[in-house]
Amino acid sequence: MATELSEVHLEPVRPEHLPELYRWATDLRSAFHWRFGGATPDPDRFAEAMWSGVLCQFLATDAAGLHHGLLVAYGHGSGEPSGITSGYHTTAWFDQNNAKRYKRANW
Repeated sequence: MATELSEVHLEPVRPEHLPELYRWATDLRSAFHWRFGGATPDPDRFAEAMWSGVLCQFLATDAAGLHHGLLVAYGHGSGEPSGITSGYHTTAWFDQNNAKRYKRANW
């Protein structure tokens, strides 16, 4: 069932959010949408992997403080300029409520 939000706040991802994000990344409904491709990430390396190549990332939060998704801007793969220096990046939105990922490259 789709959730409609009348107001969304973007909250920077902080270390205390990692347990919730790990649950999302290993949820059978959505694991294949994550950068780990459905594999179960090592919990000890999860935090490092969550920030690898990331320019910025935010949790979409409703007025009650519930997290509904993750918005991430990240640079290009190795060998190409990062989004910071080239002005280009890829943006991905992960919608936890609907277990879907949306992506837009080369902004």
